[in-house]
Amino acid sequence: MIFAFECYPYNSPGSTIAAQRPYQFAKHLAEFGWYTIVLCADHKSRRSAKRVCEQQILNIIDQHFEKDKVNKSFSIIPLPTLASADLIDRLWLRYTVSTSLGTSLPSDSIWGALIRKTCTIIKLFRGDHSQSWQPITKMAISRVLNHTRVNLCMACHGPDASLYLAKWTGGKYKIPWLVDFRDPILQPQRTEVRFFYRLFLKYVLLRNSSFLVNVTPVWAEFDKADFNKPVFCITNGYDETEFNVSHPSNPVMKILALGNISYPSNEQMFFEALERLKSCTDNNSWEFVYRGNLHETFEMMATKAGVSEYCNIGPSVPRNIALNLMCQADVLVLFSMDVTKNSDPYLSKGYYPGKIFEFMACKKAVLCIPGDHGQLDNLIIETGIGRSCGTVDDIVNFVQGVKKGNYDPDFEEIKKYSRKNGARRLAQ
Repeated sequence: MIFAFECYPYNSPGSTIAAQRPYQFAKHLAEFGWYTIVLCADHKSRRSAKRVCEQQILNIIDQHFEKDKVNKSFSIIPLPTLASADLIDRLWLRYTVSTSLGTSLPSDSIWGALIRKTCTIIKLFRGDHSQSWQPITKMAISRVLNHTRVNLCMACHGPDASLYLAKWTGGKYKIPWLVDFRDPILQPQRTEVRFFYRLFLKYVLLRNSSFLVNVTPVWAEFDKADFNKPVFCITNGYDETEFNVSHPSNPVMKILALGNISYPSNEQMFFEALERLKSCTDNNSWEFVYRGNLHETFEMMATKAGVSEYCNIGPSVPRNIALNLMCQADVLVLFSMDVTKNSDPYLSKGYYPGKIFEFMACKKAVLCIPGDHGQLDNLIIETGIGRSCGTVDDIVNFVQGVKKGNYDPDFEEIKKYSRKNGARRLAQ
């Protein structure tokens, strides 16, 4: 049984790889003899319930088990959440601003920020913004156990509600449980807070967990040292069935970038390279396509570089359209974290952006800018999927090389990162 506040196809718009991960585990674990039940929060009915209606929750579980009798491989059950869990949760929400992507930001007012921070500390022992999902999910868990025996529970971190639910389930029903981290749980905290938060996690929240999973080798080593638990690395990976890959002979080379950029990168260098490409290639021989939240910034950068006529820039698009754009492109641009601009030890060896694995599935050349001098660069070298470029000359030479057919990925190495292989590791 997997607890995942965000799970495809019921996730909020701002959650992508985090929502795909539990869905893909459930889908592929079936091939290794596991029947998986995912309990998640339905984005369309979040904070819709004024009170817990036990019979409604029981009916939802019963209907899903009745419907999935034939399937017998996996079941994803979306649940509503309460308008608020308690007074502290209500106060926290009152001074929180929701974004269009479903994420939350602190209030701009000084008093509001102070109240929210105080509530956040109290909620450390209750759950974060997903706390209102817990009472309803506990009812669902009890009903699930009326239908079937559960051998193992997995908490998908991000947000925290799943950790509290797995701990509660493990204690109440004596079921072993594990935590799947999509990132280092301590990294978002300020340095001075990490020591105390690590003690809380180690001796309270994670104490009875059986083992942990993280998505990069370095982060797995950090978790092992921080929490003194067995830790396994299972990367995010890709699902080949999602991709209808084509290799069109485009008269115009398509260079594609998607999504937001989470960490310091070097977008300016990229547009300087496009300016150079304009001067050293035939007119209309290439096109840069971008879809994402930085579209306004990129439009200004393209104008400043004098390459607007070569650019097709727009806002974010649904996932199915994004995947189609990837499959039609010639060069896929990945803006990686520039570790030279980051002193955080948890990020000192870089990280794997989720897009790198979907780029693998497209079997197209990946242009990584500027490279992280760590895990990501090693992954690109290992698979031969592309190149990390730290200068304008490197970018221009790589793009021109791809146009001439100088691209030779190692498809056997790439296959190691399929989500089926990730599920195999978890099953083992």
